[in-house]
Amino acid sequence: ILEAPSGNAYLSTDMGVFKLTYSEENNLFWEQTAVFEEFISDSYAIWYESASDRVYTSTPVAIFYTADGGSSWDKVSIDEYDPFFDVYLDSSSDYFFAVSNKYVWRKGPLDSSFSQIGFLEADMSRKVVAFGTDLLVSSSSGLLRSDASYDIFADTDIEFDNDVENISEINGLNVIATCLNTFDNDGE
Repeated sequence: ILEAPSGNAYLSTDMGVFKLTYSEENNLFWEQTAVFEEFISDSYAIWYESASDRVYTSTPVAIFYTADGGSSWDKVSIDEYDPFFDVYLDSSSDYFFAVSNKYVWRKGPLDSSFSQIGFLEADMSRKVVAFGTDLLVSSSSGLLRSDASYDIFADTDIEFDNDVENISEINGLNVIATCLNTFDNDGE
């Protein structure tokens, strides 16, 4: 689920993207947005990019974006595309990190597209999160962490391993390893 700054909420599903809408009776309901392309309905990761004021989604064949609230979707060109299953915005740096089954991708604030920055020794990967200078990825090979000798904001061939020590706390935050969510000691 994504809440865009416009106040619209979007949900990516295996039947496309849905937008939370008000009916004439002021009831909320999920309205299906336009079709991406014929025979494409699966939508995986969904994210908002403020620089372009667009909502993006990853599908099995391409990334699509909408600039009109889902009335239409346009395809984004990307080299060596592999469907993204999660996209994470590091708000402290404005860098986006994405994960596909076998790769980690990055898009900086001045970049026009995502670039592969790491290969994963896994069959499936589903979530990526940045914690300071570390990237964590949940995968079929367990929890993978970027090698500390790499700069996640600059290097282009980052190595990941599953030799994760003390995963319960990173940079002063408690980490729930199954979902990679964090909370501080006050439970927030």
